[in-house]
Amino acid sequence: MRWLVLILLPVFVCTMDFNDPKSVQDQDFFLSFWRSGTNWLFTCIQATTRKPVRYIVKNRDGKFCSNPCINHLRLPINISKSPLYHTHSCTFVSRFPSQCNRLLLIVRNYKEVIMRNVLDNPKAFEDAIKEETLFDYYAEYLATYDAWDPQNRLLIYYEDLLKSPRQTLKTVLNFFSELEENLDHFMENHEKYRHKTLHSYHQQYLDTGGSMSKGDDPHFHSKHLPEKLQKSADQLLQTKFPVLYARYLQCYL
Repeated sequence: MRWLVLILLPVFVCTMDFNDPKSVQDQDFFLSFWRSGTNWLFTCIQATTRKPVRYIVKNRDGKFCSNPCINHLRLPINISKSPLYHTHSCTFVSRFPSQCNRLLLIVRNYKEVIMRNVLDNPKAFEDAIKEETLFDYYAEYLATYDAWDPQNRLLIYYEDLLKSPRQTLKTVLNFFSELEENLDHFMENHEKYRHKTLHSYHQQYLDTGGSMSKGDDPHFHSKHLPEKLQKSADQLLQTKFPVLYARYLQCYL
């Protein structure tokens, strides 16, 4: 088998017609809310499956396209494998038939991701609770997952990926019908991969400051929130989205 290391190029290509949803079948989609561990899961999946990972974007004509393989760590990629298509857009993913496409969703504590998205400002977090928009958007990801065919969906928690990486990745590999042949090597070099992924932020997102928690503390952002605000955030989601909360978010109480 010939391996080819692919490097991100500044051009966009359409590998399939994403603008004709009914024609898209047997594809793997990866959905994530901002700041939910997307880049780390990219690394984990590429290192253990050798699958190409591509972002979904809109071109100048407003049509959906996928860009070339995302490979910031220059890992060996098997280009004969079907890609994993990533997006932050629930609207995009919801267009495709869930009976014949697979969906992976990573979920992180809403208090963590929203606090990070408001730049660790408790006052801004309080304003976000009052405005509700960020919390509604967070819940939209769960609603998109909840509506997907149960046989073709997998939800993993960012916190599990940190605490129990081997078991969590075994679940991901099984979902994508991948062998575990690269898992031992990945686990033996886990810290090396982690540090390289953290370093890659400075090559990609100079305006965001990269990762702040660095995967060391699952409560890095929210631990600075007053307990009253944390409870208000819990109550907001429990009240507005009781079914989704009961199914997917009880672990964050």
